[in-house]
Parts: sequence; C-alpha cells; structure tokens
Amino acid sequence: MILLGLVAILAKDSIWPAAGGAGTSGSHDEDEQHGVEWTVWQDGVELFVAHPHAIAGEPFDVVLHATEEQTGKPLSSGSVALTIAGNGKVFEGGPVEAGDSGVWAVAVELSTAGKYDMRLAIDSPQVPAGRLAFEGASLTVHESEKTLESIAIADDAADASEVHFLKEQQWRIGLRTAVVRPRSIAEQLVVPGKVVAPHGSETMVFSPVPGRVTPPPDGPLPQIGEAVEAGQTLAVIEPSIAGAQSVQLLVNQAQLRTLDAELAARQLDIESKLATARADLEFANQELQRLNGLSATGAVAGRKQAEADYRQKQAQAAFEGYERSSKTYEDARRRLTRFLGDFGAGRDGESEQDSLKVALRSPLAGHVVASGATAGEFVADDHLLFRVVDMQRLFIDADVSEYDLAKVEGSNGAKFRLSAYPDRVLPIYGPGDGRLVFVGAVVDPHSRTVTVRYEVPNKEGLLRLGMFADVMVETGRRDAAIVVPQEAVVDDSGEPIVYVQTGGESFERRGVQRGLRDGDNVEIRQGVSAGERVVIDGAYAIRLSTLAGGVPEHHHH
Repeated sequence: MILLGLVAILAKDSIWPAAGGAGTSGSHDEDEQHGVEWTVWQDGVELFVAHPHAIAGEPFDVVLHATEEQTGKPLSSGSVALTIAGNGKVFEGGPVEAGDSGVWAVAVELSTAGKYDMRLAIDSPQVPAGRLAFEGASLTVHESEKTLESIAIADDAADASEVHFLKEQQWRIGLRTAVVRPRSIAEQLVVPGKVVAPHGSETMVFSPVPGRVTPPPDGPLPQIGEAVEAGQTLAVIEPSIAGAQSVQLLVNQAQLRTLDAELAARQLDIESKLATARADLEFANQELQRLNGLSATGAVAGRKQAEADYRQKQAQAAFEGYERSSKTYEDARRRLTRFLGDFGAGRDGESEQDSLKVALRSPLAGHVVASGATAGEFVADDHLLFRVVDMQRLFIDADVSEYDLAKVEGSNGAKFRLSAYPDRVLPIYGPGDGRLVFVGAVVDPHSRTVTVRYEVPNKEGLLRLGMFADVMVETGRRDAAIVVPQEAVVDDSGEPIVYVQTGGESFERRGVQRGLRDGDNVEIRQGVSAGERVVIDGAYAIRLSTLAGGVPEHHHH
C-alpha cells in the first residue's frame, strides 16, 4: 500500500459533531468540538478524512469524503473499512456503504489512550482495480477532556489568506485541482485567419458549347461533396447544333482525324530514325572505348582517337535530337486523342449524333464543392457546371498587424484553432504538418495588417473553404516554467489570484504574477511553486463564496 501526498492538519476552527451511531452516514448531534483533518491523493482519488480529538472510552465518528480527481465528483458507490491498531489493540470498523450524500462515517470507540496507526480501504467500481488502500495516518487518543487543555491549539482567528470551501460545495460545481509541474511554454500571438484554396488546387468546369447535360457513361452526375479523380468524366454535353454548324463541326473533326493520322506516320518515321541513331551511338561508344584502351599503351595514334571521339559526339547529338522529336510527336498525339475523345470523335461504329457529344473531364483530383449541372437540362456555353477543389492541402491566411510583423517573421512555431471546433488545437509546423508559405509584402491601408499564409494538411477533413480560424504564432519560449490553465487565474479587484489547496476543504488565496501565454495556459512567474496543488476548475466559485461572507459553519452531516 502506497501513501501519497499526506497532509496532516490540526484545524484551528474546525468543528466536528459527536458520534452518530455505528456505521452511519446521516445527520449528527449538534455537540461540537475542535478536531483533526487530513487529506491524501492517490491513484486519481482524493480522500479527505476528519474526526474530533479522540478521548479514551468516548465514541466518535471518522468522516470520509472520497473524490474523483478527474471529474471533481464524489465516489457514490462502494464501501469503506477502517482499521486502527496500536497499544496492543486492533479496532476494525465497517464496512460502511456509501450514502446518498457521498460521505462515509465510521463509528469508533477506543478505551486506551495513546498513539494508533490508521488504515483505510475503499472498495468501489469507481476506483482503479476496484480497491484503494490508504495507510500512514496516526491517531492520538487522549486520557480525558482535561488533557486536551494542554494541547497547543492555534488562535481561532484563521489566516486571512485561507478559505474554507466544503466538500459538498466542491462536488456541486465539480471543483478540480492539479499538481503544478514544471514544463515548457511558448508565448503566442493570436491573430484571425481564414481557410482558402491554394493556387492550382481549384478548377471550374464550364460547358464549351450550348446543349443538353447528360450523365457520364459510367454513372450519374457527381454530387457536391463527392470525390473525383483527375481525368474522370463528370458529364457529357449533347450540343444543340443543326444544319451548317453541324456539318462544319463534322468537317473539323474529320480534319483532326486526318491530322492525327499524319502525326502517327511522322512519329513512326522518327521512331525508325531514333532506333538507327541508338545503334550508331552504341557502336561509337564501343569504338571510342576500344581506342582509349589502346591509347593508354601507345598502340594507337592520337588522330584516330580524336576522330572516334568526334564520331561519338555526332552520334550522341543525333540520338538526343530524334529522342526529343519522338517525345514531341507523342505528346501532340496524346493531346489530340484526348481532344477527339472529349468530342466523342475517333471511335469506330459511332453515329453522327454521338460524334458531336462533348465529354467534360475533371482536370484534377479533388472534391466537388459546387455543381450547376442537372441531367437533361439545356445550358448555354460558358455555363458553370462543376467546381472541383483538391482539399488535401489548403492555405490559412492570417491577418497580422504590421506592429507584430517582426515577431511572426522570426517565429518557428504556429498552431491554429477552427471556430467550428473550438476544443481542437492543430499544429502547423512539424513532420507531416504544414509550413509557412509567405509573409505578404503589402500592408492593407484600412486594417494595417499583412497577410501571412500557411499551408496545412487536411488530414482529418476538418478544413472547409471559407472557415474562420484563430492562428497562434509562437513568439517566445521558456522551459521549466510553472504553468496553469487560464481558468485557474481569477481577477480579484484587479489582482490576478489562484487558489492553492492546502487540505480537503481549505484553500489559500495567492496573488500571482503572470508571464507567457500559450493558448489556454499561462505561466505563473511568482506566487506558486512546483508541487503545489492549484484549483483548475471552480476557482471563481471559491472567490464568490468569499464575497458572500464566507462559507457555512464547518459541518459534516
């Protein structure tokens, strides 16, 4: 059994009820006397224990409050058992089941004065492994009330910086605390931003001719939000062309097919010459290599070697020239074939009407973000049918004040938070993350801001074009700093303060000096030390309780 963070406190003004019966967790009598309390934190559970000063032969209650640190709520199920050992005696109390109030009270009576060791065991489905054991607390049993008069008890006037806040009040608001640990913190400049599409990642698909919109051969028209591939047919236009226009279009297509045939013949001739040039180059390389070997032994004249070198260079130039020509013809035929395919031309067994159809293909892979296409609808030329955006990587344009420009230019860290997802903070820099694209060269004359553009990956698909974001640019960093959440610091008449927990129901008001700010966290330069436990959720409620004239009299059901 491990005891962590034990705090033993002789309460200066704590009032504890007399015993209320064995195993009870309800109300008690009104007789009150000074008492002892201690608090321990272990395995995510806070155990606050309180009892009056024990007198031999007189019953009293040991009152327990168990709280889940993560939620700030009480353990509402399970049982507790108490073992007190010392002076050759062992007292076992319980198990006592949890009451509706979340408070356990174990009745105790010890007949012999002296020092005792106290052990507690909690069995509950709300604790790790279903059981928690606490030990290490001591209990002093006095001979009589008269002996208590010799105990040095502090003045009834409590320290002005100490605040009492009952467990019942804490549970009601879900008060939570955390131990302060040194950590690094980055100062951040927060500026507004907007998600925009990078240049080249967005395309508009228009109808090149007037006509009727029909679905592609392999499926329906793509819908908004649907992913499309580069080269995928999005729609087919049946031109509304008749008479002379139709004839002229067919003539143009025939001319294009003739041009394609001519290009094919020329490409074949070039490829034949390319093959010959490749063979000549291989022979020239071999001959030059042979003469170079003979030249090293002095068996060949330098003139022959120079001639071989010249022939090799001629063969190399001829080969490279034919190779470039071959690629040029190949690219030209590919573009022409695609163009003919878009117009339905160049396919055997095709009717004249089908040959006039125009296939509209997506120039890039992405998502359809806008659509003006309806199957069967007649559209004019230049009618916008689809807007396709590659959403994999997008830009965030941040508006930075000209007065903060130097800080941003020297920054090597940034994050952003989307207005649509206020609880998510996403990194910009880092492996697999984004980068700074540029810092604008023009200051907006109205807002006096400069556009700073970041490129970010849309890994989870959270980004949408036009979204607003808060961009947090790192402008400074400090290691081993004392850092608390912003909510832990409250304003008390203009003074920033935090509440440090000194016991289960006692807190100390601390004035603090704030330092760097990092999103939802703030550095505390003065007022809190590492290892202290600070209220991170509920600090404002504690302050309000002090304004209301304090908390109710200290009682435990």
